Amino acid sequence: MLGRHQTIGIVGSTSMLGVYLQTFYESQGYRVVTIGLRKASIKWDIKTPFSSNLRGLPSIDVVINTAASFDENYPDALIGVNRDGVKNVYEFSNLVGCQHFLHISTSSANESYLKKNPSDLYALSKSAGDHSLLNSRGKVPWTIIRPTQIIDDKGLSKKHQPFFFHVLQEASRDSQIFVNGSTDVSRNYIHVDDCISAIDSCINHKLTGIRQLRNPENQTISQLINLAYSRFNSEKRVAYRSSGSPHPRQICFDEPEVYCTWHGASLRPRDLKQIVIGVEASAHIPSI
Repeated sequence: MLGRHQTIGIVGSTSMLGVYLQTFYESQGYRVVTIGLRKASIKWDIKTPFSSNLRGLPSIDVVINTAASFDENYPDALIGVNRDGVKNVYEFSNLVGCQHFLHISTSSANESYLKKNPSDLYALSKSAGDHSLLNSRGKVPWTIIRPTQIIDDKGLSKKHQPFFFHVLQEASRDSQIFVNGSTDVSRNYIHVDDCISAIDSCINHKLTGIRQLRNPENQTISQLINLAYSRFNSEKRVAYRSSGSPHPRQICFDEPEVYCTWHGASLRPRDLKQIVIGVEASAHIPSI
């Protein structure tokens, strides 16, 4: 179990998850070292191996890599951060002698998703990063966590989950929602606090290997829309447009892994209603 006197290194600390992790661990009394290009105590572009002098670096007991590149218009960045970056950060973890390395990947890196979406460059690059760990020869125990779509109450996740926040925004305005596509696609949402609970449990219980982080229940777009209109007491107005690419893409699982089976039966993730209520209660429905 991680002791309060120990240090956690967060790579990609300005990412949505990185921000929440830093806040969480500092509130628990741990020392947090931020690593990355922006607003970091250790400046480093993870696309290249760590080359600075190790002397003077703080002792780091656990390294959590939340860094990721999402823009498929820049494939070099996808490869540099999502594939090479994972290898470089893991090598860094071995250099500083940490006890545990955790890499936050994505559910899209699963083979079942890649078979259906073979041209998804982001998913392919994240899968390549995961395989770099599977083939590594380092001594530090590692964990790959593959979460589904992460949602937070403050709207920091709106950049990567625009449709979710668009639905809440339009419902709060009593406006009509337009959905591209003619099918009711499914998604799988997980709250950022539940993601942090899973990460913390992996650290404290020394859980290693690949760990899927999914909500036990998939949610359809119509469920999200109905819930949003209901929460804001608005009249439901939805129009499905057959033209254009379906939005959003279907990301769900035929047999979602029960969340509590691998990090404590007392923990269970928020369902879709609880996630929506949390965002609504924060009075932070960001504009998209």
